[in-house]
Amino acid sequence: MTTLAHPLRLALTPRTARLSQSLTNTILITVGVGFMAAMAQVAIQPAGWPVPITGQTFGMLLIGTSYGAALGVSTLGVYLLIGALGAPIFSQGNSGFAVLFGPTGGYLFGMLLASFAVGYLAERKWDSKVPTALLQMLIGEALIFIPGVLMLAASYRMGLGDAFYNGCVKFLGVEAIKIALAGTLLPGIWAVLARLRTK
Repeated sequence: MTTLAHPLRLALTPRTARLSQSLTNTILITVGVGFMAAMAQVAIQPAGWPVPITGQTFGMLLIGTSYGAALGVSTLGVYLLIGALGAPIFSQGNSGFAVLFGPTGGYLFGMLLASFAVGYLAERKWDSKVPTALLQMLIGEALIFIPGVLMLAASYRMGLGDAFYNGCVKFLGVEAIKIALAGTLLPGIWAVLARLRTK
């Protein structure tokens, strides 16, 4: 039986159908940046919350895991660079270096770190089974929120306790849903691919 290639982007692209590596990566990065930009516009900022609830973290979990470490980091890096240079692709149509280095910038840098981590684990097949996929997504989320909380605290001169509550605890319910969705969706895709390969 043929072993499915990891990460997911390799399994979904038959070797004989792949374009040159550089062109393939350019297309994937473009699609990934567009997907991240779209997910960033799925945003709600409840009254009194210093950080909005967005679809960015969910988008990063999917991109990082599906693309693998190197391409995931490249995609998130291009996304951050384009947004910093003025394209309105951050949450709620924001852009600029002021966003990147502002109160919520830690979450953006955290996504860069997390894309490497979840991609690295995907290359080791963590995303093919629900238990390890859920842990993989939890690790990714932690790597987003740790720098996010620290930069939030520094920007607003908050105590770490207040920053942790406002920048993390308030999001636990929503982020748990994202972890559950990503941690079950990706193993489900692998299961379908495995069944198709055995037919």
